[in-house]
Formats: sequence, C-alpha cells, structure tokens
Amino acid sequence: MSQEAGFGFNPSEAAGSNLPLHLLLVGKQGSGKRALAQHLIDPRSPKHDLVVHTCSDLPTPLPTNQPLHVDFVVLLVNLTDLAALGDLKRQLLLVPPEYFLGRLSILATFFDRKSQHAFELVDLEVTLDEFGELPIFYVNTQDALEARHCAQLLQRALQRASGVATPLTPSVFNTLDVNEVTVTSARPTM
Repeated sequence: MSQEAGFGFNPSEAAGSNLPLHLLLVGKQGSGKRALAQHLIDPRSPKHDLVVHTCSDLPTPLPTNQPLHVDFVVLLVNLTDLAALGDLKRQLLLVPPEYFLGRLSILATFFDRKSQHAFELVDLEVTLDEFGELPIFYVNTQDALEARHCAQLLQRALQRASGVATPLTPSVFNTLDVNEVTVTSARPTM
C-alpha cells in the first residue's frame, strides 16, 4: 500500500483465513458512527470475527509505524452538516485506488431529517459521481431497526469484499425479507 495516498493502513489477508475482518468507519463526531459501530458488533457473540475501527479523518493517526489492517472502509456523511460534503470529497481523495473496487461505501446519515438537510441529495450524488460507482446507504442511525439493518448490509458487503462466504441458512433468508426499513442503497426519490 502506498503511503503517498495518505492512508495509514493496508488491506488484510483475511480471505480464506481465520483472521477477523476489519472495518474502518470514518466520520466526524455526531455523524452516527458510534451508533452504527454498536450495531455492527454483537456482544453476545463469543467469536470476534469483526473488528470495527473508527476515526474522524483520513489519514488515520497511528501511534506506531505498523499500518492498520483494514478490509473495508465506510465514509459517513452527515446530511445535516454543510461541511460534511466537502469533508467527504477530501476523504475520497485520500482513499487508495484499490478500495474503490468493492471495498468502500458511503453512509449518508440523518436521512430522516429532510427539513434539516444542509445540502440536496443530488449534490451528494454529483460529488460521488466524480469517483465512479460507489454504494451509498441512506439511513437514520438513531433508529435501532434502521441501524441494525444497515449494519447487516455492511457486514455482507465486507464479507463479499474479503472473499468470506456466508452460508445460506434460514436466518440469512429471513434477513433478506426485511423490507420495512428505509435503509437503501438505491437513490431515493424526492
């Protein structure tokens, strides 16, 4: 991994191994990353197969020269913060190219607060179009059901990106049938 990219981490070798998968959530304070991280990690699970790292900015501040091991990056953008759109573009410029190939997604938070949005959704989409096709999730991380469903979608994306197969069990089929939440990777209609 190139240090010139401004990134302080490298992709893991978790695919096909027993190593846990590492997810990096990048977002300013108040963007909803803590709520999302809580839904991503299941405290009842004795097996820790997912490690969630958080930071407010890229490059990540590292206490040692050892690069942080990361499989997937999620950039959070707070729709109610005017500076968030510029911050997102700056963060995207710092992401190494290899993460744009299925190892990066955007999470637009506070989607439910339409009257408080600091910019139009089309402005976000135009900004993202400059960087190619990136998956974007629109979510209210303060709603437990939405945050939990979004966490499940991100876990699947992380597993796909890392080459970890998910066995098809009845519980997987049950999660595929949940449609009543507003979390979506499709572009919303206004």
